[in-house]
Amino acid sequence: MIFASGHDWDYPDHFAHLCNHANNGISLAVLFYDIIPIKFPFTYTEEFVSRFEHWLQQALSVASLCFTISLSTRSDLLEYARSLNISVPDINILRIGDNIPTQGNTVSEKIREKQQEEYILSVGTIEYRKNHIILLNSYRYMIQNLGEKIPKLYIAGRQGLYDANVSLQVEGDPLLKGKVEILSGLDDSDLGALYSSAMFTVYPSVYEGWGLPVAESLCYGVPCITSRSSSMLEIAPGLTPFADPLMTNEWIENMRLWIESPKELANAREQIKNSYHRVSWDDTAGLLKNHLENFEVKFADQDPSKEVLLNE
Repeated sequence: MIFASGHDWDYPDHFAHLCNHANNGISLAVLFYDIIPIKFPFTYTEEFVSRFEHWLQQALSVASLCFTISLSTRSDLLEYARSLNISVPDINILRIGDNIPTQGNTVSEKIREKQQEEYILSVGTIEYRKNHIILLNSYRYMIQNLGEKIPKLYIAGRQGLYDANVSLQVEGDPLLKGKVEILSGLDDSDLGALYSSAMFTVYPSVYEGWGLPVAESLCYGVPCITSRSSSMLEIAPGLTPFADPLMTNEWIENMRLWIESPKELANAREQIKNSYHRVSWDDTAGLLKNHLENFEVKFADQDPSKEVLLNE
């Protein structure tokens, strides 16, 4: 069996090679992270959407075993396959790890300085879907109405496509000056340090295949406000307050509660400490190994010599 977990839509010749193996009797297992280019095509280039959909239809047609990283993506995948009358094999959920490997790197002086003051953190690529604009508008309101009580907001992420001018707004709006800052190019140690010292995190994404920054925040014991949408509802529903990704007032209300009530924030931290089940990447690897071995046992009578190959 070959396990394909990479961005094979970017390497069509390589994936065609995998399909040839599948057509010649070698089982192919495919990991699907999301089908967001299908659900939100306006957030990508037309060329990318076309290339992704071609890969998606190929992958669904030849896969002997499928994995998704959430129930939400599983549901999206099944709905898409039904719309095209594509028969889909078993789909297993593969929960991805929360932990950030720091590899022993030291935290930069720049981040150490930022750790000395209170701040809210939002992690994610700066693009339309991550919905940073709702945070900027929430901050505009809170700065005007609460003034100096508002902690800084750090947006940690690389520049993406179609970012709704977030960078220009942060740099050019006098109201946000000194209160909102974009941090790009962080290594894992700096990102981990930012997580660990944050008051709380916010993740207002419109739609996700999983929502790793939510899980990463909880892994550090840091409360997170996230969107009432897609897979973000699955991560830790009893521990993460939800806000509509299109309703600024809900984000303001949730953030103000934790900004103005240290007791409420402390209670949220305690609940995470007592209830959140952390998932390591070793756990993910073990779960994947079990699924692949079970598949091989199930079909051992067809070809007992088959082995699992990783395509990453």
